[in-house]
Amino acid sequence: MSIVGKWNVVEVAIGFGDDIVWKKKEDISESDFDNAVDYQDQLQVFNAMYDFQEDHMAVAMLKLGDGISEEDIQAMVSEGAEVKDGFLIMEKKEWKEEDGKYFLKGEDTELEPEVAEALGITPWVDLNLDGDTLELMSFRMKRA
Repeated sequence: MSIVGKWNVVEVAIGFGDDIVWKKKEDISESDFDNAVDYQDQLQVFNAMYDFQEDHMAVAMLKLGDGISEEDIQAMVSEGAEVKDGFLIMEKKEWKEEDGKYFLKGEDTELEPEVAEALGITPWVDLNLDGDTLELMSFRMKRA
């Protein structure tokens, strides 16, 4: 199965280490976080969508809320934001497949490539595709 297509965030990981619990939007409460800002930020994640394209680019998008006016959208665009089909384009990154496994390019390190390789450090983040679920770090996604 290919990861090409659009994926919606349906669950997020809450906690650290062995204490991670996967939760859907309706199961998250403010008590899961240290403060209300973290809680509100986490809820926004459920408006995210990833579009894994045939050209091996992954586009992270955030659905714009109904309360955002056309004037607000135009202001974002004039400041350099890219908006497409009701989504704010957050970032575009390369993805690849190797030996049946999928990877998303993360942040580059400041290490020389030879040093990073010797230390086993790679900018590629594992994508775990399990049936109709795609896992990326702290997000679980389903096909849109």
